[in-house]
Amino acid sequence: MADTALRSDLSFNFGEANVMIVDENVGFMDVMTQILSGFGFRKFHRCQSLGDSLTVSQDVEPDLILVDPFPRPEEGMTFIKGLRARQPAEAPPLVVIVMTGHTPRDLIEKARKVGADYVVAKPFSPSTLLDRILWSAASPADRLRDDDDVKAPRPGIDPILQASRALLQ
Repeated sequence: MADTALRSDLSFNFGEANVMIVDENVGFMDVMTQILSGFGFRKFHRCQSLGDSLTVSQDVEPDLILVDPFPRPEEGMTFIKGLRARQPAEAPPLVVIVMTGHTPRDLIEKARKVGADYVVAKPFSPSTLLDRILWSAASPADRLRDDDDVKAPRPGIDPILQASRALLQ
């Protein structure tokens, strides 16, 4: 009964969010679209190349970008840096998550430096993706990375993560 009360107190309305998925693998984009549709996202902009994503990002203001920078990681980092540079200070936060099967430490550091909110190693579960989206959308004060030295409770995001995990089970 407590789980039901928790879920009824929270709602997720991702239906109006613009999602850009950038990946050379069309099959992977199909899977991502299905997973994100399950979370309630409805507006998808799929790009098979970073060049396509540059064109789309000029016409659409994405709210969530999921990008695999390979096979040209430097171009991917330039793309993310450019998005952050064009983002007005008063704009709602843009969530950028790098998803890749190649996660060397230097790529993770570069991605964070240019403005990625998170780097997720492929393959990942839907619940991991939702956790990373919610974490990235949280205010900086509520964020805590797995590699942070201090493990403090996150009052703003913990109930949301608990509810999302309950919904995914």
